[in-house]
Amino acid sequence: MPRSIDSRLDFLSPVSLIPGLGPKRAAALHESGIDTLGDLLYHFPRRYTDRSIITPIAELSTKREAVCTVIGTITRTRVERGGKMRLRIQITDDSGAFEALWFQGVALFRRMLHAGMRVLCTGTVKANGFIAGEGVQMIHPMLEAISPNRNVPEILFLPQYPLSGPMVMASLSQKTFFKAVRWVLDNLKHYPQVLPSAVEQKKQFPPLKQCLREMH
Repeated sequence: MPRSIDSRLDFLSPVSLIPGLGPKRAAALHESGIDTLGDLLYHFPRRYTDRSIITPIAELSTKREAVCTVIGTITRTRVERGGKMRLRIQITDDSGAFEALWFQGVALFRRMLHAGMRVLCTGTVKANGFIAGEGVQMIHPMLEAISPNRNVPEILFLPQYPLSGPMVMASLSQKTFFKAVRWVLDNLKHYPQVLPSAVEQKKQFPPLKQCLREMH
């Protein structure tokens, strides 16, 4: 049964009300000075990852050390065991193939990713993929499933938030933080009045709710 949303949510409501956050992550946010929904909304992104340009995989070899976004299908997965387990997957589009590599979170990604899945992948292009010749790879890229009928990301400019040590230790990832912020933006009904309404109207300032949504 879904949790009901309290219509009285405001800037002073605690972050513990955010679904899926959990006490461990809420404690990490508290340790980092984020106690309320207002605190969370004022924790702005430090930068944005531009995913507005989709690069054909065949062109990745000319863009080494650049951050690129591709859309393709997982055609092979391989787990390597040894001193440290790693996961390699091959992603293919109509123009070619490249490798994505993970050293961390292998068990999680191994469960999530499988051959035949269509994915959106963003990361820094590196040399030395497993494919002969002009092979390239991305190490720990951002990756998400994408539907067969979509050829652009739903969010073109993905925010990247500053995450403190306690947040990282509590497994509060960029994706989890982003989902928490989006939940607040979608469900918060009461925003403080920063300026008198007459001043906002005269100067044509957008309301605080709009400003915060555009920042995130």
